Amino acid sequence: SVKKVSELKLRLSAGNTGNQGIAPYSSISQIAPYRYNFSNTNTQGYAPNSVNNQGLGWEKTFQVDLGLDLGLLNNRILLTADYYYKKTTALLLNAPVPGTSGLSYYDPNNNLSQASTVYQNVGEVENKGIELALNTRTIATKRFNWNTLFIFSKNSNKILSLGGLDQIIPNISLPSVLQVGAPVGSFYVYQTDGIIQENEAGPKALTPQANKSAGGQKYKDINGDGKITQSGDRVLIKNNPGVNLGLTNTFSFKTNAGTIDLTIFLQSVQGAKLYNNNRATLELNTGYYNGSKTALNRYTPTNTNTDVKEAYQEPSVTISDRYIEDASYVRLKNVSLGYTLPQVWTSKAKLTNVRIYFSIQNYKTWTKYTGFDPEASANGQSQIYRGIDNGVYPNYKTILGGLSLSF
Repeated sequence: SVKKVSELKLRLSAGNTGNQGIAPYSSISQIAPYRYNFSNTNTQGYAPNSVNNQGLGWEKTFQVDLGLDLGLLNNRILLTADYYYKKTTALLLNAPVPGTSGLSYYDPNNNLSQASTVYQNVGEVENKGIELALNTRTIATKRFNWNTLFIFSKNSNKILSLGGLDQIIPNISLPSVLQVGAPVGSFYVYQTDGIIQENEAGPKALTPQANKSAGGQKYKDINGDGKITQSGDRVLIKNNPGVNLGLTNTFSFKTNAGTIDLTIFLQSVQGAKLYNNNRATLELNTGYYNGSKTALNRYTPTNTNTDVKEAYQEPSVTISDRYIEDASYVRLKNVSLGYTLPQVWTSKAKLTNVRIYFSIQNYKTWTKYTGFDPEASANGQSQIYRGIDNGVYPNYKTILGGLSLSF
């Protein structure tokens, strides 16, 4: 007989883990080569370039997991559901030290004096989310089988504390920010407001750039002081990880002449954002590098109704919401088609299994993202910079065919 509920299991676990995952020697003083000009002669020497922190300890994470395993109709329908909560304290963070420490340095790219950073145990962050997996034997007969696997996961995180600070900007030349109450990997950027027109050009033009002529990018004056500054006019844009979805359908059809199998895997992320740093560079319009095709619609005296700034010899990238894009996508991740010969044929050749197969991977992606790949990231496991696309090589399309023999 068929049992309506064939399996029911509740799971609960809790525990503490530690993490020391920073680069080797990051907690000790290091020296690096520097050059200095003495009497018109470049001389190389060595000087300290980092500060030690002998009291640096492990990150600590407390995690609770609550799960449910449910089987219906003799396990023809299997559901696995998990909820987790993680709180991490004593974060290993490369945080700035006060200017009174004497460890500041001059940043010529931004014409600012920047505080040095030191790895410290500061702050707390929480992660929570759900993971669902639904596996069904949709059709199960002697000759034809159809199995479906649907996966859903959603994670959200929030910074609870930064060791007494409200905000840390890890790198002033990048859009990422750490801010209490916001997710890790959020953006801190200027808001664009069109292009500077002739009647808006001049010293009072709303731009942080030195070039205030017509054709430059205009920005919103958030605090209303009539000028654009880093401290008063950048805004927080929260960036929680998107919803991850997966759908796999597996079909098999058995005949007297062999078995045909087909697997189709669709992968999707919805609600994710990426800062397209590669696009920001391509749209500089300097003429020094390859440029974006958007330059064809750039501002000129005869083309003023555009959102693309003018060509200018010495521009620099201003971190803005112009380059934050919807990175949602649906991808045909894998399609595999195979044919297995019947054993009555293969046994004569003393083979237990012969399978001919053909597969394609990453064949098609549906997305509005203008970068190379909404899934690729050049920042590895860094959660702080996870939302920045620096033009890393995309996932490549693969077409495979083969013959599998088992003796």
